[in-house]
Amino acid sequence: MNIRNEIEYLLNHAETEKERDRLKEMLQTYDGADKVVTSEEIKQSLIDNPLAPPIPTGAEGIDKILKGFHNGQLIVLTGNPGSGKTSYALHLIEKMQEHKPAAIFLEQPPRELIATLVERDLSVPYFITPKTNRRAKMSWIRARALESRAKYGCKILFIDHFQYFQYDGEEKLFSEKEKIDRMLEELKELAGYMNIPIVVLAHVRKMNDPTDIPTEYDLQGSAGFNQLADTIIILWRENYREGKEVKTSNNTLCSIRKNRRYGPTGSFRMMYRDHKFIEDKDITFHHEDNGGYGEYDS
Repeated sequence: MNIRNEIEYLLNHAETEKERDRLKEMLQTYDGADKVVTSEEIKQSLIDNPLAPPIPTGAEGIDKILKGFHNGQLIVLTGNPGSGKTSYALHLIEKMQEHKPAAIFLEQPPRELIATLVERDLSVPYFITPKTNRRAKMSWIRARALESRAKYGCKILFIDHFQYFQYDGEEKLFSEKEKIDRMLEELKELAGYMNIPIVVLAHVRKMNDPTDIPTEYDLQGSAGFNQLADTIIILWRENYREGKEVKTSNNTLCSIRKNRRYGPTGSFRMMYRDHKFIEDKDITFHHEDNGGYGEYDS
C-alpha cells in the first residue's frame, strides 16, 4: 500500500490511538501534488516558476479582450446552427499554425471536411486530426489528444462538437444533465493534465425568437457549461425581420460572455465573406435601434 492509499485508509478506519498517531505522522510528512500548503508558498512558486503567457489567437478582437487562450482552460465556442462555428474554428486554427493545433471533427469526417475546402478553392489550414471519427467517447478523445501531443507536440485542441460526445460511464446511474457535467469536468481535467487550452464547440437551444442574440444561459443541455467553462465565446450571425420574413445577413457579432482569468467581457463585429471572417468595427446591423445590441461593446 503506497502512502496516499494508506492515508486514505486511515482517514476512514483509524480507531485506535496508535492508528491516529500514525495518521498524524503521515499527514505531517505527506508530499503529494495535492498536499496542503500556504498561500505564501504558492506565491513563491509563481515567482520561481511563472505561469506560461497566453497563446495569441491571431484574432484581434479575442486577443484584445482575453489576451489570448490560456493553458489548462476550457473554452466553449457556441452559437445558433448556421452561425459559422466550424468556419470560425478553422479561422482560428489557420491563425494559430505555429502552435500545432489538433482538431477532432465529430460532425463531419476530416476527409470530407478537407474535400469541401478544396472544392471551394479555400486554403486548408495545418492541423492534427484523427484519420477517422468513428467514436466520440471521452476515453477515445483523451487518447487522441495525448497521441497528438506525443507525435506532433500540439499546444491547443479544438473539438467540433460537444453534442456528439458519448458518455463512458454507467449511463443508468446518471441523468442526461449529470452526464454532460461529467464530460465537461473530464474535458477540463484533460486541459489541465495536458496544460493546453481546449476549445469545444457546442450548440445553443432553439431560440423562441430567431432574431434574439443567445447568451451563455442558452447553451444546450446543462448549466454546467456556464459553471465549468473558463471562457465562453458566442457567435451570432445576424437574423433580422423584413416585414414578416426573417432574413440572415453576413454581419456577425462575436461576444466574449465569460472571462474567468481576467474578468472583462465585450464583443466585436465581423463580416462573413467567402467563408472567411473579417473583423470590421464599422459594420452596422439592421435595426440596431431596437435589436438589443446596446448591451454589447462595439
